[in-house]
Amino acid sequence: LSSSSSPGPLVGRGGDGWDLQYVLHREGRVDRNCDPCPIQETNAATISPEEFRERHIVTSEALVLRSFAAGWTAVGKWCDLEFFIEEFGHRTVPVEMGSMMDAKDGMKEKMITIGDFVRDFLIPSDERDYWPLSIQQTELALGRVAYLAQHPLFDQIPALLDDVVATPAHCGQDGPTRINVWIGTGGTRTPLHFDSYDNLLVQIAGAKYVRLYDSDQTDKIYPLRGGGSGTGAQGNMSSLNCEVEDYDKHPAARDAVFKEVVLLPGDCLFIPAG
Repeated sequence: LSSSSSPGPLVGRGGDGWDLQYVLHREGRVDRNCDPCPIQETNAATISPEEFRERHIVTSEALVLRSFAAGWTAVGKWCDLEFFIEEFGHRTVPVEMGSMMDAKDGMKEKMITIGDFVRDFLIPSDERDYWPLSIQQTELALGRVAYLAQHPLFDQIPALLDDVVATPAHCGQDGPTRINVWIGTGGTRTPLHFDSYDNLLVQIAGAKYVRLYDSDQTDKIYPLRGGGSGTGAQGNMSSLNCEVEDYDKHPAARDAVFKEVVLLPGDCLFIPAG
């Protein structure tokens, strides 16, 4: 199961020293109940697609591929927010307002133009050098956190495919089954959940903190049973508010073991199914 949050600015790598220890220090989480346990990582150039398949896809072992997309045009080009305004500002996209972590209000989807999304949300967001968890509720209340999440943007705007490698060798001869795009302000969070398929998460700009729990930890992180409506309807979500755990409500979570990483532009994380 995985959860992620976006603590860093959209533009740039976040400066020298941006790593897991830096984020934990900024969040005041240096005294938590477990020591940092990084996800295994390697430079993408040092592992062949065949080795990647044998050692990680077949065995369902997560891996961070540093500099996986370092040569992509998007890394750098997409940091220029004016590019999106000038080229695609008139296009309309679904943007989520609010938070999936809010059980009462949840998210509200709104159709807005890319131009308005960039001007009203991304540019103001980038003025903050770091988005700690402690300010997220304040920013959410002010309506400043917005997320273009899991959107088939390349289907809508095929020209953007020129800036990425849509069929990386590490995906095998058939390439990925689907390609989605996430673009958000600082302060966006994805609740703890699992997917029934393997994922390659490629970071284009900014920084993203990701936490992974192995499937043998499922009983400790309170999975929702599914059914009904809302974010938990598919039965692949956890009721645990990851990173802001309520151990009185979820005592078993105190003993749950997880791994974590901070992804920077050009990095990729292989997240196995389940």
